[in-house]
Amino acid sequence: MVIKKIKSLLKKKTPAKTTALKTVSKPKTKAVKKAPAKKKVAPKKKAVKKPVAKKAPAKKAVKKAAPKKKTVKKAAPKKVIKKTAPKKKAVKKTSSKTSSKYENRFQKFYDLNKDRINKERRSKYKSQSKVGQCVRCKRKAVKGIKLCKYHREKQKEYNKNRK
Repeated sequence: MVIKKIKSLLKKKTPAKTTALKTVSKPKTKAVKKAPAKKKVAPKKKAVKKPVAKKAPAKKAVKKAAPKKKTVKKAAPKKVIKKTAPKKKAVKKTSSKTSSKYENRFQKFYDLNKDRINKERRSKYKSQSKVGQCVRCKRKAVKGIKLCKYHREKQKEYNKNRK
């Protein structure tokens, strides 16, 4: 309701009613003005003029021409020469002995390095069995056997299928 009255008073714009509106909307309070803060002014320093040495009369500046940019000549395209005979690819020749003796490169490698490979395998087998590890993996081995439970079961299956 109060808002409706205020709106109606604003529309009519009578001097007595507008003053009443101002008193309703804003209560008058005394504003206390603060004195402006005093600024500290530094004393002015006297400017000391430095003696200026007299310059020799300037010579007329001569403009030099900018250096020319070097242009790079593009090479003319070479004529394409058609080759009549295609190049043959280099093929490694294998001797008939190696190809008939070994079925693949892994068998050849094993045959040539058999002694070294078997020696490494034996040393690994002995060292793992002394520690108590499975020979096929690094799990703990069953007492009296050099295999873990998993590999022991696999070995039994293998032996059954073999017969």
